[in-house]
Amino acid sequence: MRLISPTMRARTRRGQALLVAVLLMMAILLVGILFVALVTYNQQQSIRHEDNLAAQAMAEAGIQYATYMLENSPEGADWRPPEPPAMYADGSYDPGIYGPDGIPGTEDDYYSDMELSRGWAPVIDTATDSYENRGFTRYPDPRHPSGADVRTNADVGGGYFFLRVTYDPWNPYTDWNPLAADTRPPDATDWHISIESIGRVDGTQVYRQMVAYKPVPTLNYARWVHDATQDGRPAFLGISPWIDMDQDGNIETGPVGAAETPPEWISTTFDGPILVNGRLRVAGAPHDTGTEVFASTQFNLVSLMDRNDIAEGEYPRDDTVVATDGIDFLTNVDNAAQALVRTPVDDYGVFLHPSDDPAFTTANGRVKDGRQQTSIEPTLEDTAVTEGYSRFAGRMEAPRLTLGEGETMLERYRRMTRDTGQLVQDDGEYVNNGRWGFGRGIYIDNFTDIQFDHDIQALLDDWQRPSATPGTPMPDSGWNALFTTYSPPAVEIEFLPTEDAAGPFSDSENPQNVTSNEVWWPNHEPGQPGIRITRHDRNWRVPADVAGGPSAGSDSGHRTIVMDYPTPWLTGDDDTVRYPLIVTEGNVRVSGRLPAGWTVDNLRLYDMTIISGGTIYIDGQILAPNDHDMHRAGEARPFDDPLNTKVALFARDSVCLNATRIVAQDTFGAAPAAPDDPLNPADPNKHWELSPGSDGRGYSLFHWGDEPIGESVALVARQTANDPGPSGVALMLWDEATNSYTAYEFGVAPDPMDDETFALVPEETLFPEEPPVTPPQEYGVVAVEPQWAPYRAWLNDDPNDTVVLPWDLVGYVDPTVGLKNALVLRHADPHLGAGSTAYWLKKWKIAEYDADGNAVGGINARVNASVFAERGCWYVLGPGYFDDGLTGDEAIENRRYNYRLTFVGTIAENFTASVEAARDWTDEMAYPAAYDGGDLAEWGSVNYIFDESLRIERFLSTVSNATNPAANLPRLPLLPVSPDMVYYGE
Repeated sequence: MRLISPTMRARTRRGQALLVAVLLMMAILLVGILFVALVTYNQQQSIRHEDNLAAQAMAEAGIQYATYMLENSPEGADWRPPEPPAMYADGSYDPGIYGPDGIPGTEDDYYSDMELSRGWAPVIDTATDSYENRGFTRYPDPRHPSGADVRTNADVGGGYFFLRVTYDPWNPYTDWNPLAADTRPPDATDWHISIESIGRVDGTQVYRQMVAYKPVPTLNYARWVHDATQDGRPAFLGISPWIDMDQDGNIETGPVGAAETPPEWISTTFDGPILVNGRLRVAGAPHDTGTEVFASTQFNLVSLMDRNDIAEGEYPRDDTVVATDGIDFLTNVDNAAQALVRTPVDDYGVFLHPSDDPAFTTANGRVKDGRQQTSIEPTLEDTAVTEGYSRFAGRMEAPRLTLGEGETMLERYRRMTRDTGQLVQDDGEYVNNGRWGFGRGIYIDNFTDIQFDHDIQALLDDWQRPSATPGTPMPDSGWNALFTTYSPPAVEIEFLPTEDAAGPFSDSENPQNVTSNEVWWPNHEPGQPGIRITRHDRNWRVPADVAGGPSAGSDSGHRTIVMDYPTPWLTGDDDTVRYPLIVTEGNVRVSGRLPAGWTVDNLRLYDMTIISGGTIYIDGQILAPNDHDMHRAGEARPFDDPLNTKVALFARDSVCLNATRIVAQDTFGAAPAAPDDPLNPADPNKHWELSPGSDGRGYSLFHWGDEPIGESVALVARQTANDPGPSGVALMLWDEATNSYTAYEFGVAPDPMDDETFALVPEETLFPEEPPVTPPQEYGVVAVEPQWAPYRAWLNDDPNDTVVLPWDLVGYVDPTVGLKNALVLRHADPHLGAGSTAYWLKKWKIAEYDADGNAVGGINARVNASVFAERGCWYVLGPGYFDDGLTGDEAIENRRYNYRLTFVGTIAENFTASVEAARDWTDEMAYPAAYDGGDLAEWGSVNYIFDESLRIERFLSTVSNATNPAANLPRLPLLPVSPDMVYYGE
C-alpha cells in the first residue's frame, strides 16, 4: 500500500481547483460572448425592424402623396411625377443619373447600385425609342433636395421613396391575338391608374414596396349612377314598354316581328357595364307571344367566359350589372321576365330576378346586388350546380367638381384656364387676360347663364313643358313660344373639323379689322381647326393692346369668336403649355364635328374636356372624325376607335341631349307667335305668323350624322294661309359645300304665278291655266285656317300619281355626312286675286322615306361624348310630337319627328330621371325602324353604345413614341379621379 503524503494531496487539490476555475472562467466567457452576441443581434434586429418600419412608412407616404396629387392637383388624372433620368439599352445614360458630379457612389446619385440592379431606373431602347422599363421617380430628388414639394416631407429622417404612376390599360391592338399563346386578357386592375411606391432608408439595403390602384370611373361604365350627393334615391332603368304608338285607342300585342300585328312595344337595351351606388329599380313588362317571352329591359354584356369568340382588335370586356343596395322591380309581375341579362356566350340570356326572390341569380357572376352572400347556381354550359358567385359589391365614389371644399372644387380647373393668361393693363390695373378667355385653356365667365338658380327639380319641370300660364314658358325657360325648340341661356360651343369650316375669318388681333362677312379668329395658327364660341351675355373683350386700336379689356364688338384648340403638340418641337380644357361658369350648348388627330406623324390630338358650372346641353349632334370621315388627303383613315377624337362633358348640374335642335326651328325678324284661335290668346297652340311685306322667316340648320338611309328626303311643314287667303310660301336651301342658296322650284306655275312660290288657297280657288284647274297642283294646295295643309297630297287625288307634299329635297340638300344644310321658309305672294294674307307656319321637319314611300328613321343624328352630371341627371329633351292628333298610319308617319338618334360614349349621373320622363322621351324619339311587305314590323328609339375605346391610353404605343408623356395618360384630358382606391397593399 502506497502512502500519499499531505503535500501531495495539497498539490492535487490545487490542480483541480485551477481546472475548475479555468473551466468556470471559460463558461463565464462563453456566456458573456453569447450575451454580447444576443445583445448585438437584438440591437441589429431592432435597428432592422426600425428600418423596415421606416421603409414601410416611406412607401405609404409615396402612395398618399400620389393619391393627394391625383385628387387635388390641377392636372387631376393627368398628374405624373417628373420623369427620372434614364439608362439606355446601348449602355449610355442620362447625366443626372449619377448626380451633378457625375461620379458613381456619391451622395448625390439618383440611384444606388442596388436600386439600379433591381431595375428601378427607366431603360429606353434607343432603336425603337420606347421603354423597356418605365422607371421610378425619387422623392426628395438628391440633385435638388431643397426643391422638393413640402407634401413629400423632404426631411424624412434619413429616408426617401421612389414613385411610379402609370396608366397602361389593356389594349386590343397590342395585348390581344386569339391565335397567340402569350396573349394577355384584361384583369381587374386594368383601366385604373397604378401607383407604385418603394420606401428606402439611407445607407441600407432595406426597402418596402407597395401598390395602389386609382379608378377613373367616368371612362368605365355605360351607365353609372354615382349618388354623389348621397340622397339615397333609387336608380330607375327601363320604362313601361306598352305605348299606343299609332294613337288608335288600342295597343297591339301581336308577336314581336310579326308584320301583320306588330306590337306597340318598345324595349330598352343597355349595352356595357352598369354600376349603381344604391338601389336599382328595373322598370318594364314582359311580352308573352304564347310561344316565347320577351323582356322589355335588356342588359347586353360582353363576357370573358369564351375568349375564343373574340376577334383580334375587339374588346373582350368582362361586363357586370352592379347595384350596391339591391335590385327590385318597379312593376309587379308574376315572373322576372321583364329584364334579361344577355352575353354573346349565352345568347338566349338569363332572366333577372329581384334581390329578395329565392330564384335570384348572378347570371354566373355578372349580376351583383351588394348582398353579403354567395349564389350557387348552374353554369351556362350545363345544369349541374358547380360554382358559387359572390353577390357583394361596394360603392365607387364619384369625383368632385363642386362638392366639398378646397382644391377638389371647380377652382382647380379655373387655375388652368382663368389664371393662365398674360398680365395686361386694363384701366391702369394689371389683369390676367385668361379671365377674358385667352389663357392656356379657355375660360368663360358667363355667370348669368344659370337656370332656376341651380334648382335641378325646377329645371326638370321646365323640360317637361309646364307653365304658369298656358302657352307661356316659365322664367329661365329655354322653350320658344311654340314649345318646338329649346334654347336655354348658355354659351354656344361648336367644334370645327377644319380651318375651312369656319368660313371667312380675320386673324387680326384688332377686332375692328373684321369685316361684316368674317368671323374674328385672333392668334390663329394657320392650317389648324378651331372652336367657334358664341356668347349671349356680353361681347368678347380684346386680349391685349392693339397698336393704333383698342386697348386690352375693351369691348371687341363681337359676340362670336373662333379660337384654336388649346391642345398641345406632341412632337416636342413646340413646347408651349396648353390645356385642352374649356371652363364655363354657366350653361353650355355644345355641338359640332370633332377634327381628326394628326395620326401619321403623331403630331397632335384634339381631345377636349368641357367643365360647366351649370348644365351642359348637347345641341343635336357631336360627330367624331370617323362619323364625318374628315381625314386628311393622302393619309390613312384614323383607327375606328382609338384615334377617334373624344370629348368629355362634365357639368355641375345636369347634362341634356337636346334633340329639339337636331333640326332646330328658329325664326328671324318679324315672325310673332300668335294663338291658333284668335279668340283665345292664352291658347298654348300657337303658330308663327309671317305677314306680307315683313322680313319674318323660319329657318333651320342641320346635317346628317350618318348616311341617309331613305330613298328620298323631304321637308314636311304644318302650314296654312290666314283667313281669307290665299297666301304663299317660298323655300330657300343652302349647303356648306357650295356656300350658296338655291331657290326651290315647286313646279311649272302659270302666269302671273311663279315657280318659286307654293300657294295655299281657299277650296274654291281656280288656278289660271287654260282651262283653269283646281288644287292640288305641284305649286299649290287647299289650306286656309283653320284647315291646315295636308301631309300628303297627290295630283288628281291618285296615290300612285306624283306627290305634291311633302316637298322632295333631293338635289337641293347635300347628303354628305357632317356637311351643313340650311332651309329658310318665308311668306311669298302667290299672285292670285287682290292680294295675299299672312302665311302661318307651325312646325316643320326633315323626313326620309324608303323606296315604297314608308317613313323611316331620318337625319341619323349621332353624339360622341363621355358625360358626367355631378348633382343632376342625364336627360333627353325630345322635340315633342309633330302632330299628336293623328291616328293610324298617319300617326306612324307624322306623329313623331322620326329622327334616329345614337349616343356613343359613357354616362355618369347623380340620379336617374323619372321613369315617366324616360318613357316620354322614348315615345317622342321613337321611329318606324323596319317594314315587312309594306307593314311596320319594328319600332326603334334612342340607341346607346358603350365606347370602350375611352379606356385606352391617350397616345398609343403601337403608332407613337411610347416615351412621350401622352402614352401614360387616360384617353381624355385632365379628368377628375375617384377618391376611392380599388386596391392598396403590398
